[in-house]
Amino acid sequence: MAPTLQVIGFKKSGKTLVIESMVKQLVEQNIAVSVLKHDAHNAAMDKNGTDSDRFFKAGAMTVTLKSDTNYFTHKRTTPDATIAELVAELPDQPQIVLAEGFKNDHFDKLALLRPTDHKADLASFTHIIKYASLLPHSGADLVGLNAIMNWFTTDYLERRDLK
Repeated sequence: MAPTLQVIGFKKSGKTLVIESMVKQLVEQNIAVSVLKHDAHNAAMDKNGTDSDRFFKAGAMTVTLKSDTNYFTHKRTTPDATIAELVAELPDQPQIVLAEGFKNDHFDKLALLRPTDHKADLASFTHIIKYASLLPHSGADLVGLNAIMNWFTTDYLERRDLK
């Protein structure tokens, strides 16, 4: 399985911004990346009332919607599906996987702290390799997006021979 980095943190800690920046960096370096996002709110995968939404609501196990340039697949899963199980189902095998959330999975984690968070708030999660914050934070190993991206590029990717 491809190296996998989980980006964890509480709501509004900057997870999406950090992963988006990582994806842009990887694409610029011609590194194939896949992103998995955990959603605790059961967000809709499709627009309500569309044909594909109706097929899924009718009970189809999988619905794939294809346009001229993209496709998406809406597939039923179990609540406890792991990152490894989801990666095994990807149609293309990436060189690296970034995962937003999935706090209980056991891959390397970059933990993002909000200004009011403490490392102890995330202490129950395993495999945290760095604590970071987009805003000034005395408990973070990395402060600011530039510091996070520098670590990601010069340390994380290099150690996995992906640079």
